[in-house]
Amino acid sequence: MFKKIFLIFLGITLSLVFLELFLQSTSFVIKNIKNYKTNQELKKKDSITILCIGESTTDGQWPIFLEEALKARGVTKKIKVIDEGHGASNTDKLLTEVIYAKLNIYNPDIIVSMIGINDRIDIVRNIKHLRSKVVALMLLIIEHLKVKSLYADTVTDKRDFDLNLEKAEKLFHERKYQEAVKIYEYLNKKYPNKKLNFIHEWIINYKSMNDTKKIELIVLETIKEYPYFDVYETIEILCITKNIKVLKQLFPIDKPEILKPIIENNIGEFLKLRENLVALKMTDLVNVIDKFIYDISSDRAIAESQYKYFPNLLGFKAFSDFIQADYKKADDGFKIETDYLLTHIVLNTENNYKKLAQLCKDRQIKLIAMQYPVRSVKPLQNILKDFNNIIFVSNEKNFKERLKTTNYKMIFKDLFAGDFGHCTDLGNQMIADNLADTLVKLIN
Repeated sequence: MFKKIFLIFLGITLSLVFLELFLQSTSFVIKNIKNYKTNQELKKKDSITILCIGESTTDGQWPIFLEEALKARGVTKKIKVIDEGHGASNTDKLLTEVIYAKLNIYNPDIIVSMIGINDRIDIVRNIKHLRSKVVALMLLIIEHLKVKSLYADTVTDKRDFDLNLEKAEKLFHERKYQEAVKIYEYLNKKYPNKKLNFIHEWIINYKSMNDTKKIELIVLETIKEYPYFDVYETIEILCITKNIKVLKQLFPIDKPEILKPIIENNIGEFLKLRENLVALKMTDLVNVIDKFIYDISSDRAIAESQYKYFPNLLGFKAFSDFIQADYKKADDGFKIETDYLLTHIVLNTENNYKKLAQLCKDRQIKLIAMQYPVRSVKPLQNILKDFNNIIFVSNEKNFKERLKTTNYKMIFKDLFAGDFGHCTDLGNQMIADNLADTLVKLIN
């Protein structure tokens, strides 16, 4: 009797196992056949449209070198490269304002994405500790409410204020900067006590117009009342105008009791603009920043909980060791950074990348997910592990090899992300060449 029950149970178990294996293998075969057909269709086409999406590291950067890089590799088909890089954008905006809004206009055959660095890196899904989707959802709701609270019932005429903010933001995305700044000037005149709610956007519009004088006027006027209203914009413009006097007043080396809390609260901004300060030969301030980064990077438990830019700090520490030719120490540092990025996935980056991947799969568009220079591609592969129709491009080996023989300032204009930054023409050419090596196999 027990033998029969055991055999029946064993038979059912084996049947379920074989069924699961059959379904998994069938799904794998179907997906790969579809993927193969997409690749074959690309090879048959006479012209190929490549849509490049990203932030300021894409906008007017590596895409302008891509077509020539493909021609140099013997591609004879007509190639149309579309640069949809948008500075200061996060993945929410890129998906909404590029992919959803313009996909039917461009009808790309290939999408190349290098995205995510501007997403809120303090809102992460901790793989080891945070598994509940309910908790993750609650975090997102809390963040949404925080943003909403910025404009909650504290404005004299909330409707007028909010409508003008929305209009100005729309004009910015339509690249109508002159019209947008007029709205901000109106808001500043009517609601001067509320300028902190829009001053960043006001400055960004003037940046798009390359109006340095206006930006400096806004910053100098604002820091009289709010000295540290936006440390990034303040340091950047004062470095551009070489206003060392005001910089030293704001960040006094001889007063550590004032300087330390400012650095603590704005370490990401100081990291992003470190090269600007180096160019002004503000060595004392840079040394204080570097020491602070090294100290907090060594105390991981405290830094993880306190600093949202922690992965960037880890990257900077490893990168610093690398350019000093201490490759063993640098490799250990980069492994720590990669491990952190693997186990602390930025929620917006993960969710939006999956939406993009699913959309490309449904529309039979080939998606190439490209990683930023120097960084490991593993975190990106982890995010998209459930999609087998994606090609990953790493810019880790090519950049690290070149950095061993070339001064990093010849490749990067800055190191805003810690271990990489905006590229020079040489750095952008390196990205385009590396990407072209992958693309040529796909479209030839």
